[in-house]
Amino acid sequence: MKQGALIFDERTDRYDIRLGLADYYGGLHDVMVGGRWKPTRIEYAADWYLVGI
Repeated sequence: MKQGALIFDERTDRYDIRLGLADYYGGLHDVMVGGRWKPTRIEYAADWYLVGI
């Protein structure tokens, strides 16, 4: 499993995970919950949240 930092990509208007100086995951699409991958996206209302999680 790779580790990275959550960043906002202004070009795509989406969140992404930066893995290195020029290495990006390609968008936040899935997260691991309880040992299983679940599709998601991140949104903001009163606070940040993952849709469907």
